[in-house]
Amino acid sequence: MLKKLADMFSKRRDILSPDIWLYEHKATLPKLRSDIKKQIFEKLIKIVPDKFHWRSIVIIGSITGYRYTETSDIDINVMVEPYDPAYHEKRRIVNGFYAFGTRHPVNFMIQEWHGKESGLWQDSYFGAYGVMGDNWLATPPPKETYREATEEFTLEIQLAQHTAKHFEYLVDSYKEDWDKLLILKERPIQEFSYPSDKVVLLKKKQVELHDDIVELVEFAQDVEKRRKEAYQYGWGTPRKTFPNLLYKFLEYGKYGEFFLKLQAIKPK
Repeated sequence: MLKKLADMFSKRRDILSPDIWLYEHKATLPKLRSDIKKQIFEKLIKIVPDKFHWRSIVIIGSITGYRYTETSDIDINVMVEPYDPAYHEKRRIVNGFYAFGTRHPVNFMIQEWHGKESGLWQDSYFGAYGVMGDNWLATPPPKETYREATEEFTLEIQLAQHTAKHFEYLVDSYKEDWDKLLILKERPIQEFSYPSDKVVLLKKKQVELHDDIVELVEFAQDVEKRRKEAYQYGWGTPRKTFPNLLYKFLEYGKYGEFFLKLQAIKPK
């Protein structure tokens, strides 16, 4: 599973990704490849059709720094005005396409524009690149300042692993209760002292299952909520904050597919 988290623990590089960035003659910092910029605009139109609603398009994350892999995501924060909640679902459909000629998946995050961008990116752990203006809003920190991520975030990783194990325990308990319910349903009513005993036990087990699934849904949706908050309000190191590390351990863990399904369950 740690292989899936390689982006977070990748080695320091000497230059920014040549797959994405183009170094012009004697330029200190590169520019985004023009064909990838065009591709970003073409894909964004499918999410937010009116270009006049675009206020800011910023590339963030490891791809703007010196610690990346050949498959690192290109994370793009888009601020729009006015904001439509439908954008959230549209981006899920569009996200995941590869930047031209690379193995880098591109992912949009759509947020409401609040009328100000100045200074927002100055505390970024990596850099921040403004696509609309073709300029660096936050310069990538010198490569010499990078520490090994596994050393830098040891406590967060350990806590995420421990919490992910607790989630697995909750799912195992849910599965065990479900199996017991199925067995109980199959038991002949003659095996009970009174016919009503089976009904009582079935209701009790159904209540336990309901409580199990409620706890799991709340757990999964709380993890997703905290991760979104980390990205929305914590631009320093959102990918390496505990919420995101935990999300990744769950997403690629033993019950990753089930974890994603739990997030989609709407409260009644």
